[in-house]
Amino acid sequence: KDLLSKLYQLAIPDRYVPINLAEYIELPDKNEKEREAFTKDDIAKLWMDYSSGNWWTGYILLMLYTGMMPGELLCGLKSQVDLEGKQIRGAGKKTAVRKQTPIVLAEFIIPVLEDLCDHTPGDKLISINKDSFYEKYYETLDRAGCKRLTPYSCRHSTATTLALENIPISVVQKIMRHSQITTTQRYVHVGVDPMIDAVNQMPSYNEQ
Repeated sequence: KDLLSKLYQLAIPDRYVPINLAEYIELPDKNEKEREAFTKDDIAKLWMDYSSGNWWTGYILLMLYTGMMPGELLCGLKSQVDLEGKQIRGAGKKTAVRKQTPIVLAEFIIPVLEDLCDHTPGDKLISINKDSFYEKYYETLDRAGCKRLTPYSCRHSTATTLALENIPISVVQKIMRHSQITTTQRYVHVGVDPMIDAVNQMPSYNEQ
């Protein structure tokens, strides 16, 4: 509708059309379902599954703690990993900011990444095609007893976890490799429990 409106505005001065007809377009209500983030319990279950010997679960943990997109993981190369610098460089996709900004690694996820590289033959971080990746991903969630959230929800979980740990939103933006802070804000999903914890931190000023 916005695009048509601008086209009509350009066409009116040249008398191609008399009025902006885009104003009469009625669009259906936007029914966007907000993407969910994994809970602390879900993430704990994934750690338990990984610790029990299911090394492939490490890929999900890697996405949860780095904000890597599935496409970045599937195309990532071992040569892009800088363990000493705690970074993955050159694996970013889509936007210029994501391509230029390194993916940073928490110290506790580095052994997981090393384990994944040891188990994966060849030069890539993961030697599997997209369809097989999604099949293995959901199989892993089911085995661990987690909600069946999409792989991209791992990225939302990164931002949410950081925000709930009171990391400044400007820092979260950098970690997520977003060009706009408003984008980062859309990645943070706060449930009722953190809301209750937050209001309980307000002073009551009750002298009784």
